Amino acid sequence: KNITASYLNDHPLWDKILKSKFEQRTPFSLQRFLCAKSILDSDNEIGIYLDSDMIALKSLRDLETKFIDSKKDISIVSVKKEWDRRQQSSVLIFNKKGAQRLWSSYEKYLNKDISYDELIYLKNINEIGSIHYSWNCLEYIDQNTALIHYTDMDTQPWLRNGNSNAGIWYSYLWSYIQNKDNEETFLNEIKLKNVRPSLITIKKYGPSVSVFPISLRLKDINFVPKHRFNNLPGKLLRKYFPFLLRLILELSFLKADGNPNIR
Repeated sequence: KNITASYLNDHPLWDKILKSKFEQRTPFSLQRFLCAKSILDSDNEIGIYLDSDMIALKSLRDLETKFIDSKKDISIVSVKKEWDRRQQSSVLIFNKKGAQRLWSSYEKYLNKDISYDELIYLKNINEIGSIHYSWNCLEYIDQNTALIHYTDMDTQPWLRNGNSNAGIWYSYLWSYIQNKDNEETFLNEIKLKNVRPSLITIKKYGPSVSVFPISLRLKDINFVPKHRFNNLPGKLLRKYFPFLLRLILELSFLKADGNPNIR
């Protein structure tokens, strides 16, 4: 059977989630449970949820095989001890029974029977399988990497220069924009300030550029990712003083020794 891919923000229940009054760090994190609902409502036997800030470097068939070998209804990917990171469910694979357990967990969350952390980290679900770390390499790449995950929202290569694993993402971006429609999408995302301005360098010089031109890096000074400081009263600071917000963001990196998102 062929692998079918879909964007979960197109799911008919997504708008309802966005309008919910429940507190959550990132609403899109709840999309993994819509993936489970999609499997329950379809003829498919296995569902694979992937965050959108990832690049899969090997066939998902390999991941499917590892899930079947785990002999569990739900599996997640293990975390290497030296990463010093919490176990994630950002790569989540399950069968029909697992999908039912995931959706039931989400319904408990809707009823306020469990917290957001209990839901997202699957704390109320037992018997979860573990798949080799190579299928969710968190800001890490080695010869075994099957999937690289740019999990730190403040260091993602489309938002900030200097990510040590940016090169492979640049190469995929370069390949993507060779299509005219994709190129227009890319340029529009820069215009909308969803990605940093200096990425235009990839279009001009290709993915192997080692240093971004200073003129374009200066433009990044006024670029503040939209997820940052979005609770500020009014829009004046973001509109007229972006360099100040950028300075605050950079200071947060210094305070956290360059690792603001590790916990």
